[in-house]
Amino acid sequence: MSKAQKLCERWQIMQADRMPWLVQWQEIADLMAPRSAGISTKTNLPGTSREATLFDTTAGDALLTMAGGLMSWMMPANEPWFGFEPVRELRGSDRVKKWTQECAELGREYLSNSSFYTESHEDLLSHCGFGTSALYFALEDGELRFEHLPTGSYCIDENRFGVVDTLFREFEWSIEQVAKHFGEEALSAKSREALKDEKRRLAKIKILHAVYPRSNDERPRDELSRMADWGKAFASCYVETAEKNLLRESGFDAFPFSVGRYLKWTALEGKTAYGYGPGFAALPDTRQINFLQMMMDCEAV
Repeated sequence: MSKAQKLCERWQIMQADRMPWLVQWQEIADLMAPRSAGISTKTNLPGTSREATLFDTTAGDALLTMAGGLMSWMMPANEPWFGFEPVRELRGSDRVKKWTQECAELGREYLSNSSFYTESHEDLLSHCGFGTSALYFALEDGELRFEHLPTGSYCIDENRFGVVDTLFREFEWSIEQVAKHFGEEALSAKSREALKDEKRRLAKIKILHAVYPRSNDERPRDELSRMADWGKAFASCYVETAEKNLLRESGFDAFPFSVGRYLKWTALEGKTAYGYGPGFAALPDTRQINFLQMMMDCEAV
């Protein structure tokens, strides 16, 4: 079995393990965050059908207030909210202190010039509402890049210490986009054939991105080879899902996703990597209030 086939099979298993959470996430989104409601039912464009069943926005307003409060408390964009200090042995050196202060100022400047604050706010909304959040961060082409992953678009797994070290996600690109990013030679035979047609080349296909720790057997023994993309600690594989075709395999020195769980699900049976948050706790009251408001509106009519 090829690596692409193995990754696609693991993706299917991870999706099956995540399935019970999709139902809960969808209801939380319907009642508290209609903008994010395309979890178990695909929704690309805004519409009034989802809002038509929403009669009370108290929970949604509370979610926005909580995420905004955490944002302004932990990482205010207009104030210095982090800094660097020298190691204990060098704390008496003014030159070292000045250097660390300059590093902190540069760090804040780099974050301000990136999408960090926008994507972090989206991340906090998912963290508070759905109990699980994932933020991608990397240095690409000399620039910091951050991307919040929408709830329901990815699956996660933990290591034996309960730390998330595996993330699989699936997205759609046109065949033309895939060819530009990975090169025509990386495409499957079916996609290369479609690329020749002006209409078919714009058709979207599903791409699986799998990031997971490489085992010791998968990594080379010499240090020089471990610095190469194919020898780094975390594998990064892109696969054409339908054709089971490996587009690219590279790697990261460290796990490039910050995965947060507001609280961990601690049931003795059915332990899972996904989190539990205020959205779950508020769901019964929100469901009831929305129903009562609907009945009151009906009586008023």
